[in-house]
Amino acid sequence: MSKRFVAAIAGLVALSALAYFSLVKDWFVPRTLLAGYFAVATSSELNLSHIDEWNQAAADKYGPGASTAIRGQNWEAYVGDKIVETRAVGSSNARAYGVFLASRKDRFPFELSVDPQHITDLESTTDAIKARFSGTIPSRALEFGPGDWRLAHCHSPGSSGFGIPLVGSFARMGPTDVCLVRLNAEGSGTFVVGYAVVYGNSWIRLFSRRTCRTLSSSWIDSMMSRPGVKRPDYVGCILADKPGEEAGKASETLSPYFFEVREDKTLAAF
Repeated sequence: MSKRFVAAIAGLVALSALAYFSLVKDWFVPRTLLAGYFAVATSSELNLSHIDEWNQAAADKYGPGASTAIRGQNWEAYVGDKIVETRAVGSSNARAYGVFLASRKDRFPFELSVDPQHITDLESTTDAIKARFSGTIPSRALEFGPGDWRLAHCHSPGSSGFGIPLVGSFARMGPTDVCLVRLNAEGSGTFVVGYAVVYGNSWIRLFSRRTCRTLSSSWIDSMMSRPGVKRPDYVGCILADKPGEEAGKASETLSPYFFEVREDKTLAAF
């Protein structure tokens, strides 16, 4: 084996390792010196977009005596008391909620939803976060009430891309919800957090770290373009990647990442 061939193989291995740690692990970015902790959960809802179509198809197929109903996660068609057709009704994660604890003092509860009709109720969200995580995360992370925080602004900014050209050829950005969380205690920090759905093949999640950092930077710029909004202290990104728009909840993978936002808007990963 010639030295030239060995050198070529070694160079290829080095380039592959560099690409892996840069694009997948996102290692060559600053790391924050602050302590941080987060807990994230999702809630799902049934996808009812096809129900009218299915109901009409059942009426056409089985006649005016047919009836339909949704039982559990199944749509069923009846003729009399007999079930003549059954279809699975898919579900998807429509809401993400949780808490982000930074620097041992700032506790940021949050709730995000890609449902444009969803309205956050602070008391209900606070109760849901505590019920979901009580006994499973440090108790100090849950030391807040509905009067301690607020969503100052939420919007759905346009996609900034994935930060990696190759990924953009195989994936598509779905609905997004981005909110600015403020704490009511004087001297507290601010927190921008976003929830985005990505449609693409399962290997896309390998690049979720880099994608989240790219999205987080764009969300900061988008939020700071709002009147009276200054640079936030922290930013969080929650990606829900799924193979396609018709895929169910079970096929979704959640990828949360959180960052400190420095004075020059550089992101330092927790």
